[in-house]
Amino acid sequence: EFKVDQYRLGFGYSFLRGADHEAGLALGVHGYDLQASLSADNVGKVKASQVFPLPTVGAYVNYAFTPNVLARARVDWFGLTYNDISGSFWNAGASVEYTLPMGFGVGIGYRYIDFNVDSTKDDWRGDANFKFSGPTLYVSGYL
Repeated sequence: EFKVDQYRLGFGYSFLRGADHEAGLALGVHGYDLQASLSADNVGKVKASQVFPLPTVGAYVNYAFTPNVLARARVDWFGLTYNDISGSFWNAGASVEYTLPMGFGVGIGYRYIDFNVDSTKDDWRGDANFKFSGPTLYVSGYL
């Protein structure tokens, strides 16, 4: 069994802005809660869980078809090499969102996530890779 929950907080600066469009750069944090479990006969069940944040840089484009219907595209990236560990993270997606008058929106889209870590440390050699691509449903909030 494998489960991933993703949380995202970001701040952007729109360097191109018009009445119905904007494009900009973003800084943010993606938080992941990874949970995995394995079970086998005569061995039992083993569970592992890890929560970690990743700082990211990104770019985005938004286009409003109407005052309440918005198309979005975004890409975020993080990469780091430290001592014997290296890793990278890509998050890209496109969506269509309907904004509600209460400062919330609901949307449907397509998301691609690619996360990998490689280690050559003495106490942990190996790599961990996670990829996801597929449809998403979401709720967003605006300040």
